[in-house]
Amino acid sequence: MKGLNFNQPYQLFWGSIILLWIAVLVVPAEAIDLQIHDTYFVIAYYHWALFFTIILGGMGFLYWIFKDKGLIRWMTIFHSLVTIIPIISLFIWNGFPKERYFSNYIQVDMMSIFIAYWGILLLFLLGQIFFIINLLSALFKE
Repeated sequence: MKGLNFNQPYQLFWGSIILLWIAVLVVPAEAIDLQIHDTYFVIAYYHWALFFTIILGGMGFLYWIFKDKGLIRWMTIFHSLVTIIPIISLFIWNGFPKERYFSNYIQVDMMSIFIAYWGILLLFLLGQIFFIINLLSALFKE
């Protein structure tokens, strides 16, 4: 059995779209709700999946375009891992109802959920910085 092939990261990104939609169909969630100060943002699970499908598909397309340009391998691996793992884990982790597992859910757990969302977002953004640097270095290498 072959392992992950980071020489063709576009296949990894396009394959993660399938994993994302499997997580959306299997995990019983209807929406992701974020509270920022006095405002609740409720976004349907389907819309999140559609948004991340476009992002993952676009990144896969860019990796496909740059496949022969000599991308930096460690940056490709780092970007792939910190992009795909947080997205898939967000959908799996958020899908399970937390009210059953935490006592005093509203007061105690909302802050940890908020911190987890921001942590996932920051990890995702860090990966995108490496993605841009990697593409620019491959573009100007020639």
